[in-house]
Amino acid sequence: MYGYSLHAWILMCVDLDVYCSKYNKEWLEKDPRCLTHMFAAEEFVHEFLLTSPVRTHNPEEADWFYTPVYTTCDLMPNGLPLPFKSPRIMRSVISYISIHWPYWNRTEGADHFFVVPHDFGACFHYQVLVILHLRDLEDT
Repeated sequence: MYGYSLHAWILMCVDLDVYCSKYNKEWLEKDPRCLTHMFAAEEFVHEFLLTSPVRTHNPEEADWFYTPVYTTCDLMPNGLPLPFKSPRIMRSVISYISIHWPYWNRTEGADHFFVVPHDFGACFHYQVLVILHLRDLEDT
């Protein structure tokens, strides 16, 4: 397999091209703990794709577009991420991409992907919806 990992070899065999968008380096530089905490998967996926044989530097050739957002790099003093900001951050990123980069609008984002390695949706989002629903019930 010429020095490639099995995973990289499989990706090459399916003729997949991934374009990596620019990313928010400032967040990584602001707090190096971002690379070592339990939600660091996004950083490792990004690093893998930057050196992967499936990466293309030409967005016209891309089958997929990866945009690193690093939603879990906004860390509290104790080193834990602030997942409550993630939905706002993701909406902001998608809005920016859809306005400034032409590739999102070709498929309405169907060929774009993000890595969001925390469990915000499962643990927090439903709680916010329940609270809002209860408030609505109190107002009626």
